Amino acid sequence: MNFFIENVVVWTKSLTKPVIVPLYDNKINVITGGNNTGKTSVLKIIDYCYFGRSNDIPDAINEQVSFYGIKLVINEKKFFLGRAPLNKYGGKTSEDFYFSDNGDIPEQSPEELKEYFLKEGDVKDYFEREYKITEEYDLIKVGTKIREGSKLKLEYFSIFNFISQSLILDENNFFDFQINNRDRDLFREALISIFDLCIGVNSTETYAIEKQLRVFTDKISTLSKKKLGEENRLKSQSDYIIKLISKAKKAEIFDDEINLENIVEALSILENRVGIRYSELKKLEPPKEIENLDNEKFYLRQRIRGLNQIKKEIQEFAAMQSEKEESLKPIEYLRNNVNLIESPEVSLILTSLRSELEQIKNNGFVPIDAKQIDEEIEFLATKLKDVETRIQQYPEKRAMIPFNERYIDLIEIKKDIEYLFNNKPKDISDSNLEKLVEEIRYYEDQINDLNQKSILIGDIDEVRRIKLEQLNQSIIRYYDQIRNQMGDYSNHQPFYSNKDLKINLLKAGDDKPTKISGSSNYLFLQLCLFLGLHETFIMKKKVKKDINFVPQFIVIDCPSLPYNSSTQVSDGDFNIKDSDRIKLQAAFRLLNDFIKYINTEYNENFQIIILEHINPEIWESISLDRFILSAEFRNGKALLNFNNN
Repeated sequence: MNFFIENVVVWTKSLTKPVIVPLYDNKINVITGGNNTGKTSVLKIIDYCYFGRSNDIPDAINEQVSFYGIKLVINEKKFFLGRAPLNKYGGKTSEDFYFSDNGDIPEQSPEELKEYFLKEGDVKDYFEREYKITEEYDLIKVGTKIREGSKLKLEYFSIFNFISQSLILDENNFFDFQINNRDRDLFREALISIFDLCIGVNSTETYAIEKQLRVFTDKISTLSKKKLGEENRLKSQSDYIIKLISKAKKAEIFDDEINLENIVEALSILENRVGIRYSELKKLEPPKEIENLDNEKFYLRQRIRGLNQIKKEIQEFAAMQSEKEESLKPIEYLRNNVNLIESPEVSLILTSLRSELEQIKNNGFVPIDAKQIDEEIEFLATKLKDVETRIQQYPEKRAMIPFNERYIDLIEIKKDIEYLFNNKPKDISDSNLEKLVEEIRYYEDQINDLNQKSILIGDIDEVRRIKLEQLNQSIIRYYDQIRNQMGDYSNHQPFYSNKDLKINLLKAGDDKPTKISGSSNYLFLQLCLFLGLHETFIMKKKVKKDINFVPQFIVIDCPSLPYNSSTQVSDGDFNIKDSDRIKLQAAFRLLNDFIKYINTEYNENFQIIILEHINPEIWESISLDRFILSAEFRNGKALLNFNNN
């Protein structure tokens, strides 16, 4: 997409006019200056205004600014997009946007033009029309962060536009997933999801096919898991029913075979035969009278045993009572002759014993008539004999066992069958399994149809291989330009790993990537990757006449960072030793040649913005014609007070 940033604009609370930093297309725009002048904030302002997820601009700047803005040129049309630094509740991310479709920069702060504020979604709708992003462009789900049906978002493409300081020093990542506090996992998934679309593996049509293939494949995976669970449940139920049939045969409920090919039908047959057998045997149950006689016999025996026990206890008590009276007779004698003993102590004892004797006599046991008990026992014994005689009429021992005890297996099987039929009929029927099989077959047919369409368009895997090869050819061409600066890795061959999302180096004869070190080497590899990617994006647009969704610009924050060990000598200037100067100039020359190559080879525009602290002499001394000093924050000038006039 023809896209470049014409201005970065800042409205401060202390100035009446906006601060405007000019930028130019087809140039390497350098904004240089000392520390704490706001250089790095330029990158964050661009990302934040262009729908960034967060505002990571330093508080010292946010607190002095009323509005940020960027003037854009997209496909020869000019736009102005502004965003408030803070929301009305004091948070650092605002949803208040100011938008102009003619590119006019208001003199007064947009904060005072609230009637023209738009919400993010409304502004995005406008830009998406320029990008030609339609509803058919759903993100391909590749992880847990992207939800099914999520739409493409403009900010996802900015992954290819920014090389921050943290990325330059990061030896594990070649894309900045965390600029302005991005959700790292979300943006990583977004990169994987849109990568094929960006490099040209997928056209609009193939992208839709690829997305549908993934959706149908996921559906089949989910249904297959359900199918496996259903099969396991059916097998478990089938095994259980087979055991019931085997148990019923052992219990002699039936003696023929039941066909087990249709387990539902087999269960129905078993249920029928168990029901018939149950009804037949129930008729053979002895009459209720036998149970009543048995209970009466038990009662009579217990009653006779109880009366005999009472009779025995009465006799024992009477004997004991008689014995006590005999033992106290001497007390009677002493009482009649108490005057013979003059001792007070003896007199007291005799009085106590006499009292006990009186109590025994007064509370004496009145014996029950033994004859009456004997008559009751004799009556019950006669009745018991009569009951036993009547029980004799049922001589078979088996007939004396209750039905529930005689046919335990039959009753258990009957209850198990009733449970299966009445409580869980779905578990013994394969209708649900058949439905799952039909659904899987449907999605398999859909996948076959899509694959046929894909073949007509082209083999996606083959197209992907070709596109990655084209990308690697571009990367190798840029690597050749800085190969002499790569030290021990100058003879290695770079290639992009779609799995690792990074450039790896392969030594001739090796089949495993080489482990590399050195932030300068990583900087060169990052530049080669980004330049190679942007050339591939542009090639897709020119050759395939397809849309390039990635804006044609790159912002690089402090490419001299690997050489920052040098000594600062003045306001933002550093002495860089000759060997490091040569490497930095090689990186600058690579960027300069890239702009010229894109202009001449593809007749396309491109913009690079560099935020630096170095002196312009470093690039001016080697005559890089595409470099331009856009702004210099020195001698008291900084982002918040810079005035181009």
